[in-house]
Amino acid sequence: MTQRRTGRRARISGIAAAAAVVLSAVVSLSGPAQALASGVLKATMSVRVTTDVPVAPSASAPGRAPAAATCRPAPGRFNRTQLCFLVLVVDTLLVDGNPVGTVSFTATHSLQLNPRSRNYTEQVSIGGVTLVGDAAGVHVALADGCGVTCTPVGNNFPVGVILRPGLHLHGTLTFHDSVGKGHEQSLRNKYVWLFVKTGFTPGTATYFTPIFYRCDDAISKFPGCVFPEFIPVMTEMQVLPHIRANIRRIQGHGLHLGEFGKGHPLHHITDPAQQRRNHDFLCPPSRPRPAGKQCDEYPFASTREGGRGAPADSRGWAWVPTKEQQRQGGLINSFYNADRVLDGDAFWVSV
Repeated sequence: MTQRRTGRRARISGIAAAAAVVLSAVVSLSGPAQALASGVLKATMSVRVTTDVPVAPSASAPGRAPAAATCRPAPGRFNRTQLCFLVLVVDTLLVDGNPVGTVSFTATHSLQLNPRSRNYTEQVSIGGVTLVGDAAGVHVALADGCGVTCTPVGNNFPVGVILRPGLHLHGTLTFHDSVGKGHEQSLRNKYVWLFVKTGFTPGTATYFTPIFYRCDDAISKFPGCVFPEFIPVMTEMQVLPHIRANIRRIQGHGLHLGEFGKGHPLHHITDPAQQRRNHDFLCPPSRPRPAGKQCDEYPFASTREGGRGAPADSRGWAWVPTKEQQRQGGLINSFYNADRVLDGDAFWVSV
């Protein structure tokens, strides 16, 4: 049985190192630090972030969302393996509690999961840098972390660069997951921006990946990671003409179960005994079988909606060529493995 564990805590990797490098770049920091200690100077930073929660691509066409060149699948969007989100970061410089300047920029995150590997990457870039008032001379660094079973193993985002109008910075964050065999783990990445300016106490901004992702080693020969909130679309049945026609007929009435963009999604089940019961309910072994034919039922036996799980007007069966029926099982399993459709996961069927 798959053990579901949810880890919302995140470890931070490299924040101390990043802070040390940035602080070392500000050669006169010791003077202002002494002034702060003596109470002569009260200069601080207040940092805020604004993150829009991404949404799944519009259900206008089946299949995976198309990829954009800069941030896949598109700004503010996610699919089964890709997430692009934008964050507005504003650092306000304060003296005696009064704002004297602000520096802001937009951070673009492009997280690319791998459904067949424990290793995955995230591209982070900043642009649209704006300075207002006494905001010159602010250095920036980025630290990152991830969840309980995840380890950040690389971060080459530039450290200690002074923010200025027209500046564009880019870096790659690399992660490795170690979830155990048969298990799955819900994860979010954590990001910490560090700002340092001579005469001001350092400021930080912290936020998380707005969409949880999941890494598992519960199916297929390979562990991997996906965004489970995105409902994938099975298109594999389109190559089986008789089975495709049967599915289309059944989807056309009742609850339109599994019909992409119209009905209710199907939900995968992995219990072999329940799968057999589902199959035997609609395709009992005692039913006489024509030569060269086999019984094809829909919804699939490997779904919660299979067998008695669907109302009578939303389920059905038909005789189909044996070769198609024998090929169907492999195609369905390939889809489950490729999109890491675990027990209870929803999916659509497009025919």
